[in-house]
Amino acid sequence: MRTGSYDWDGQNPLPLAVAIAHPEQEGRFFARLEEGGEYVLGGVPLNAEQLLEMARSGRVAPALVGERLLGLRLSILRELEDTGVAVVLVANQPDRWQGLRYTVVVAPGPSWEEALEALRDAASGKPVSLPAAPLTSVPPSPTHEPLEGKAPAAEGTGELLVVTSGAGAPGRTTVATALAAALAAMQPTVLVDCDLGAPSVAATLIGSLPIETDRNIHYLLAHARPHSDAEWDDALSREVQPMGWWARHGTVLLGVPRPEARDDLTPGQFVELARHLTPRQRYVVVDTGCDALATPLYRQALVLADRVLFVAATSFVALSRARAGLDGLRTQLGIPEDRISLVVNGYDRWRDAPVREIEDALGLAPIAVLPWDPSSVRRAEDAGLPLSCMRRSSAGRSVRELAARADPRVRAFPLEPRKDQKRRLRLSRAPR
Repeated sequence: MRTGSYDWDGQNPLPLAVAIAHPEQEGRFFARLEEGGEYVLGGVPLNAEQLLEMARSGRVAPALVGERLLGLRLSILRELEDTGVAVVLVANQPDRWQGLRYTVVVAPGPSWEEALEALRDAASGKPVSLPAAPLTSVPPSPTHEPLEGKAPAAEGTGELLVVTSGAGAPGRTTVATALAAALAAMQPTVLVDCDLGAPSVAATLIGSLPIETDRNIHYLLAHARPHSDAEWDDALSREVQPMGWWARHGTVLLGVPRPEARDDLTPGQFVELARHLTPRQRYVVVDTGCDALATPLYRQALVLADRVLFVAATSFVALSRARAGLDGLRTQLGIPEDRISLVVNGYDRWRDAPVREIEDALGLAPIAVLPWDPSSVRRAEDAGLPLSCMRRSSAGRSVRELAARADPRVRAFPLEPRKDQKRRLRLSRAPR
């Protein structure tokens, strides 16, 4: 029997690691564990590295794992098999896990009896074969129209940019909104408000757009629940809204309408959202909460991101929080350094420490330094415009330069129209 390095006496219950990354299923299994005598709960790892460490240390024997577990890769599962631990993988796409010898793959939502049977098969040590992939989508209707005004991008061209920060309010939403607006001037871009604690994108843009707060991410994922490609096209066309005159290629998906609604959103739902947004958009800009490691959905967004933009303010307290947040990204989530980009916001060269000292303190060189420009920020807030729309704003110009790294055409970004512009007439002398 495959029990790994766990010293089993053949009589007492085996400690089972449950890492399905689905709270409802995990709770159901926890209740059944107490009733049966074959297994006891040995641990609930939050990511794949913790699961592997538990198996190597001999704290658990079998493991019930979900494919949505943070950091789960084929190489991790192969290392789990090498430890001798019996592994059952709950997967909706079995073909992704080709090459496993002993891991038993079951369909999502297994009953306790099915999970027990799969655990026994995995513990037998016999090579297993993967089941056929279930049919999860239907071809779109020929009469179905994609997002209005949007031609879906080629498969795999979308880039997921997650804007996060340490604790506090360093201007994360301001940067995310301004960056998305600058990119959307030239490329199909969607801004997604995933701040489950204090969503602010709607409040940022409500002065210039006819925002409909009942069209949001909560209704899309918790009520509409699309499955097929055609259903996703239809649901997205209803829930996303145009970003504004300054971003003719841009749309916005608002955040949760009330705090209690955040409990309805799961990391798996975000995976599905990202999987269907990236083929349809060139850029997907996601505004997460301030403590990116506190919520499973935030951690899932960071793991999936092609680029993590970490926003840091310049005060001593803000830099201390930023350093703790960056350390969490590196150590707890294992995000490589080349995927993290530092954006310093609100830098005052007369009062703040030199940029070189900030780089030494955070261990990362900033790719953008947004200068201290409170008057422009206030004018942008009063007008409900992204900061990058401010014509004479030094901070807005810095955001446009940041976006121009991805698309050089952003330099031709449409700025706010001049107001009360006086026409000056030059009178020339009459010819003699």
